[in-house]
Amino acid sequence: MRRSILMKLGASFALALLGACSAGPSDQPSNDQISVTSLTSDFKISPAAAPPPGSEFYNVSVVSDPDNGFLVTWIGTYLVESTLYWNNYACRVSKTGEILDAAAIYLGDSYWPYYCPNAVFAGGNWIVACNQGGMLEYVGVQRLTPSGVVLDDPPVNICDSIGMATLLYPALATNGQEILCVMGAAGSGLYGVLFDPDLRIIKDRFPVYADKDGILKLVSDGADFFLTFIDGTDVKLIVISADGQIRSVQTVNPGVFERRFFSSVDVLDHMAYVTYFEDPTYESMAFWSRRYSMAGEPADPEAARLGELNDFRDLLDGYYWWMDAYMDIGSMNGRFYFFLPKSSGPGLSLLSYKSDLSEAYPPISPDSQCRLQVTYGQYGYDNSYSFIRSAFLGNIVLTAWIDSRDGTARVYANMFKITSGR
Repeated sequence: MRRSILMKLGASFALALLGACSAGPSDQPSNDQISVTSLTSDFKISPAAAPPPGSEFYNVSVVSDPDNGFLVTWIGTYLVESTLYWNNYACRVSKTGEILDAAAIYLGDSYWPYYCPNAVFAGGNWIVACNQGGMLEYVGVQRLTPSGVVLDDPPVNICDSIGMATLLYPALATNGQEILCVMGAAGSGLYGVLFDPDLRIIKDRFPVYADKDGILKLVSDGADFFLTFIDGTDVKLIVISADGQIRSVQTVNPGVFERRFFSSVDVLDHMAYVTYFEDPTYESMAFWSRRYSMAGEPADPEAARLGELNDFRDLLDGYYWWMDAYMDIGSMNGRFYFFLPKSSGPGLSLLSYKSDLSEAYPPISPDSQCRLQVTYGQYGYDNSYSFIRSAFLGNIVLTAWIDSRDGTARVYANMFKITSGR
């Protein structure tokens, strides 16, 4: 039987997260130099989509390309009697926030929920990865042209499961030449596959890390690849070379705490930053970051505690006591940014911190009426592992999430312009 990394709960997800943020070195650093402007207001992704009756959406992802704007991907699920079905969709969004696929692009179906369709842009096309097959499961990839044409139907098999139905949460990144897919194999560990933009295998399945499966965050600096995930109570960073060699395996966090969540990694100015949340008190949530060289060597003696997020218990209650999910962090002009749902009522909060880890800033509330939904189905029969996803193009960021304002789970987005000084 497949192992899931999250408890599947039937309770509804009453979200309350962000109360206050207090920085480490400075109690209340000014955020006067940071401003956020909503360029579009909230809008529904693919508003003319007509999925099967009773469908709800979950596990959304968003990526960007300087020449082709943004691509939003997600899963649609629907229940027929006692059988669940999963479909994969995509929608192109221009650099100015125009929806290019009002009816959504249908990518195909799947048989298992343990993945989040995600993409990169390489070789002139969007490359999308998702789980495929039945009990003989595989990771399938397909090319989607900038004009929205699916070139590979069915998707190309780049990695079979180990045993039956074991593959979990494949993640993609590209260095501009090679594409790396890392995935979990339940009960076995993490594995990688290298392939080119024409979907030809460069290096077949190779081991990355033993005895771990779950949510992965993978990026590239234009040469090597940087992978982060939670292993038990530890945040890990693995550096993988362009030819599939494991260059470094690091434990990011100091000390031992029971609960760490939401690890994410980004690269800025030849430095990798791993950011994660930690719950040391069961009443609040601190967020931390640590810098690493391109070789994977720590640039800081230990992770820096950057701030504290109140009302953590209300968020955590939705997943009982163990939680892992996708969180995207982007960088611009010497700062890092990430979005979280607001602590009370609808809305978003933007948090940021300096790249030297010396200051974190109080949250900013951009113009949004986000009503994040992470359970779906009449009886809450599964959870979405996506919270607020985001992708940057310069100082423009597109956020996407699963929203409940229509009474059913659908994908919403908002495009923001961030203005900041160093």
